[in-house]
Amino acid sequence: MTIQKVMKLDILSIKPYLTIKNLVLLVGLSILYSVLSQNILFVASMTQIFSIMFASYPFLVGEESGIDPLYKMFGIKADEVVKGRYGVGILFVLTMLLVGALLLFFISIFYPQEHLLESLLVIIPSTFILSTLVIFIQYPLYFKYGYTKGKQLAMIPFLLIAIIMLVSNLYQKEMVSFVGYLADKKILLMVIVVAFWLISLGISFKLSKKYYTQREF
Repeated sequence: MTIQKVMKLDILSIKPYLTIKNLVLLVGLSILYSVLSQNILFVASMTQIFSIMFASYPFLVGEESGIDPLYKMFGIKADEVVKGRYGVGILFVLTMLLVGALLLFFISIFYPQEHLLESLLVIIPSTFILSTLVIFIQYPLYFKYGYTKGKQLAMIPFLLIAIIMLVSNLYQKEMVSFVGYLADKKILLMVIVVAFWLISLGISFKLSKKYYTQREF
């Protein structure tokens, strides 16, 4: 119950940022980039940029308004605060995935896309995994350094993604062969991805809990 209260307080604290202006900006950018790239699936990337951004706001507001010291003052355990924060982050990812899916269907009316449903079955879980992994890297940094100091280091996941993309381009044949092998072993691929996700969540959570417990407010 305390975890749910922490999530509710975090969501209420960032409510001023969840404005119509941001929604219009999201819709506008999604449509613009979809038209420019002639690929409506670009919407998935845009919505997840917003979800990762929103997931960091509880740290920003908590730092500015002093919410975290209040949590300690009221005897809320670090474990519960951290669980609540992760819950909010994952909730934002899921919410923006839903928004992205609705936008995709809307844009597809004007820019039809072949095999849209089949594409979504791949894009939605892939986007969820990637977005939450970014959050799993960022959250320990925010818990350790706070939002102001941690936001510079929080760019690390995007740098890692860029490096992975660069390496993939350099070893394109090998990557195609590897992906093809995994595509033929769908169950093995799912097991590897889920196991990696769970391990990443576990490591991230333990680090966040450790850093949050050690911080002085």
